Amino acid sequence: MKRQASAISQCGFTLIELLVVIAILAGLGGLLVVAYDGTQGVVKTQSAMFEIAEVKKALLRFHRDTGFLPGTGPFDLEANGGAVRESDVPAPAGQADEWLHSPANFWQLLESSLPPDHALSTWDPVTRRGWNGPYFETAGNGLLVIGTDLGTDGSGDPKLGDPVPALFGIADPYVREPTDTGLLGWTDLSGSNPRDRWGRPYLLFGVDAFSLHNGESPARIVSSGENGVYESQVLADGNPTNDGSIGDDLVLYLAR
Repeated sequence: MKRQASAISQCGFTLIELLVVIAILAGLGGLLVVAYDGTQGVVKTQSAMFEIAEVKKALLRFHRDTGFLPGTGPFDLEANGGAVRESDVPAPAGQADEWLHSPANFWQLLESSLPPDHALSTWDPVTRRGWNGPYFETAGNGLLVIGTDLGTDGSGDPKLGDPVPALFGIADPYVREPTDTGLLGWTDLSGSNPRDRWGRPYLLFGVDAFSLHNGESPARIVSSGENGVYESQVLADGNPTNDGSIGDDLVLYLAR
């Protein structure tokens, strides 16, 4: 009987051994969590790169069909020499110009903004010219508020300035909260249901200087990256051939 009890005790674990095993398992669990978080960041970055490429394709299709990019040529306001009537722009009163030209506004990828009698207002299958959208299926996945400090050339900061609301934005996959002032906040398309956390908007810069035949064209799409902070202001005054990331921003040029 004593011999059997001794054998059983030798097959068991001491308290110290159990604590060591628990510590090892806890450490492995922590490593798995860290690895999972790192994988999530990589997946989101890959998703953002894919989405930027899709936005580029949509913009180039728009250009192929109409000969222009959104907000330029006839797609600009009548007051700026275009054909878009200010009364047809779904902008807050007195903000038609800054609303239409906001780098975060992709409204014209969703719907034609030209008068019905304009040659480019709808698709002409004979000439194969005209607006033939929508060009981006998930564009307009919410309405965005952004600051007026952000310039169309990429200068400034989207978190500063007066608010420009109700922009038809495209959100990147990095979920972030709005700023304390409400800038970079989103609602659904009805405008009545705020979203507590949502992606930062993709931004389009340099459309006025766009040319498919000019390798120095500054037209580009930018994601603010995983940290949610726009850091590519340097490209507004720097070398536009620097095709890469600034900080952790993702930058994709339209003509390269």
